[in-house]
Amino acid sequence: MAAFPPYVTLLFSGYQFQNADVTKRTSVERGIPRVRRVQSDGLTTVTATMLFKSHMQYQAFYDWFKSKDGANAGAAWFTWEDCRTHTTRTARLVAAQMGPVIPVDLAYAVVSQTCALEYVDDMYA
Repeated sequence: MAAFPPYVTLLFSGYQFQNADVTKRTSVERGIPRVRRVQSDGLTTVTATMLFKSHMQYQAFYDWFKSKDGANAGAAWFTWEDCRTHTTRTARLVAAQMGPVIPVDLAYAVVSQTCALEYVDDMYA
């Protein structure tokens, strides 16, 4: 299994996570709404900004992202160190939520890009 590239820095500013809802809420004519569980596994989505300190780092990441041995354009799972919980997780990148590449300096030597990673959360097991 591939691993998230160690040279990619995830910035703490803008780092956020959202747990998926695994229940269905149904309104009733009277009384409190009924709630039932509809999924056994819940995905947690982490939104973050990646920082690349050189053009070579960004190009290496882009090649890894597109590679079948890497992220396979968001279709493949890889190991990733969650900086919030300090645990290794199996995650994948959400290709539809890859943001634009933004220059941090004028020469495009340092760039950033927003991304979203998703993983199956242990709390739902």
